Amino acid sequence: MSFGAHDPLEGTFVKFEDGTGRQMCWDASSLGNAARCQEYYRLNTLERYRWKADPDVSRNWGKAVHMGLEEYDIALVAGAEWDEALWKAVGELQKDPFELGGSKDNTRTVETSIRAIMWYAIQFQKDVIETAVLEDGTPAIEVRFEVPLPDSDFRISGRIDKLAHIGGMLHCIDRKTTKKTIGPYYFRMYDMNAQILTYLWALSRFLDERVYGFMIEVIQAMVGGNRFGRNIFNVTEERLQEFERDMLYWINNIEEAHATGKWIHNWESCGNYGGCVFRDVCRAGPSRRHRILNEKFEVAAPYKGSGTIEKRRE
Repeated sequence: MSFGAHDPLEGTFVKFEDGTGRQMCWDASSLGNAARCQEYYRLNTLERYRWKADPDVSRNWGKAVHMGLEEYDIALVAGAEWDEALWKAVGELQKDPFELGGSKDNTRTVETSIRAIMWYAIQFQKDVIETAVLEDGTPAIEVRFEVPLPDSDFRISGRIDKLAHIGGMLHCIDRKTTKKTIGPYYFRMYDMNAQILTYLWALSRFLDERVYGFMIEVIQAMVGGNRFGRNIFNVTEERLQEFERDMLYWINNIEEAHATGKWIHNWESCGNYGGCVFRDVCRAGPSRRHRILNEKFEVAAPYKGSGTIEKRRE
């Protein structure tokens, strides 16, 4: 299993263009931000403003569980026995507790992250999912892609948690952690999800093997234990063609904002997802916004350079 031949520009493509700040390499997150609101995109993606808060225990717990399960999968592909793979995963997690030692959330601690990995391994000891292997023999885990968007100067990128075979058919798998109850309502929010559409679009056009679907694998954090859920999403070729058109629309929409210097507010998005984090900023007059941003937000570290660029197969 492999992508197509490498582009001669491999390693030279950048996420943002020097001088103009235009985004040249897009991902599901920035595409979602662009569709949500031009001003939100400017503040979040371009300016990199993040809410000043305590360490993100939710994010750190998710990272810990992800890392442990990656080690578990890698060990199994390498031929380790089930118990050996499990203890390797737990051992790696103990080396890097992801700042969870002082967590006040009793569902998200070092101990509960270890428990989640152990319970996962026990529940799926005889799993129907078989991790795929790349051409160089490495497990298809944390697979980065960066591919050209046709009829444009842009690239689409992403990082896939895992590619795996289910019943002999290749699927893209993404792991989520949550405190929300797992059920039909939880999975419904992924029906028109930018990540699913972006990944399946890219893989369907640039991978030399058919991808049959996208599986969301979720781990629910609870006080007394963990629950696990899986759901497979299938997207038709018609929808992927439509999504390609939509990507170009939203990117060009941002290009226009760059050209004019006018970043438009989408008022209908202000109350979504419990309320936009920049709602108080936008509510204030333009002359006061910079002060509010300095008081309540901090600027995240700059993006790193882009990785491998893949070229569509002829």
